[in-house]
Amino acid sequence: MKVFSKGGANSSKTSKKIQEEINKEVDEKVNVLRTISFVTTKVLSVSLFIIFIQSFLYVKSYLAKDGYDNVYITKGFRSFDAEQERLGQTSLLPLKKSEQTKYVDTRSWKLNTFELTYCTTGLAQVFLHFIFCVTVVLFDYVLFYILNLVRIHGSLELGIRSNGTITIVVHGNGPVADFYRVIFQGLDNNEGFSSNLHFSRCLPSPNIPYALNIPVFLALYLVAIGVVCLRGYGMRLRRKISAYYYPEQENARIAFLHKTIQNSRAGVQRFLRQHVRSTHKECTIKDQLRFSKWLRSKCQCLEKVLPNRNQRKCMSCGQTDTESGSSLKNCTEEKAGETCKAMYCVDCNAALAGVCPLCCDNDVALKE
Repeated sequence: MKVFSKGGANSSKTSKKIQEEINKEVDEKVNVLRTISFVTTKVLSVSLFIIFIQSFLYVKSYLAKDGYDNVYITKGFRSFDAEQERLGQTSLLPLKKSEQTKYVDTRSWKLNTFELTYCTTGLAQVFLHFIFCVTVVLFDYVLFYILNLVRIHGSLELGIRSNGTITIVVHGNGPVADFYRVIFQGLDNNEGFSSNLHFSRCLPSPNIPYALNIPVFLALYLVAIGVVCLRGYGMRLRRKISAYYYPEQENARIAFLHKTIQNSRAGVQRFLRQHVRSTHKECTIKDQLRFSKWLRSKCQCLEKVLPNRNQRKCMSCGQTDTESGSSLKNCTEEKAGETCKAMYCVDCNAALAGVCPLCCDNDVALKE
């Protein structure tokens, strides 16, 4: 007796192998998201650190340079100008028309030219970021459209059919064989089966992008534009905060600004004298705050390693012997028992009429 059966199955991958590949692909995507999150966190930390550094550099320049960010006609400046007028000096207010574009009246709501320049730069950055956001939103909608087309046109139904046959054959001769042939006669089995496979479960089911995000994005960008436009007022506020914590330096800066405007009207010679004083003060404070000088004072072995920034240069134009093409002239005047160490090139010495502004008190005395 023989039994015949027929059937088969074919598969390129096992289910376990398919599951491992899916898990691997998911892990790769998760690692990318984790990396992006890590980088974003570090960038935010660096941004806060950069803001701290910028604040420190602003305060340092505010204390060292009388002319740094000194273009604001504040309430203190107006009081100083009124006091000078009461003492018989010439009042500088109101400013001339040519000076109104250079200096900022803090009482005016209108932004000045250079303040608008900062706003324009910020608006350009916001506009580029807005274009990037629009690109991402459009990509989201395009991706939804493509996946939706795949879902619509990729929904297939596959039917599988197969037949199985069982036949009993009795071999041999004789009454027993004939008996079995009679018994199993008509017992042949011919069966089949069919199966339908639906691929719709394997197809992506995309969700339409959340349209309410678009008004949120627009509102955020409007806020960003408002913040950028208010940047000029923020710069004014920054100056007022610095003036509140350093009133002595603010008084010196007011006197410097007042004298700068007066010198710009009076002539080049008086302006050069004020410029020399301000440059001398800047060099003195920077030398005091120089880290390399502190290291050299603490460790003598670093004298030959760290560069020495003390160079012979003109106190007015800042040129060295080589740049000016002539030797520098030293000031030999004495003030308060100390010899002046200022040096001037030939041109600047002639422009100053041979008078060292650091030894002469004719102009406004800056805060030492």
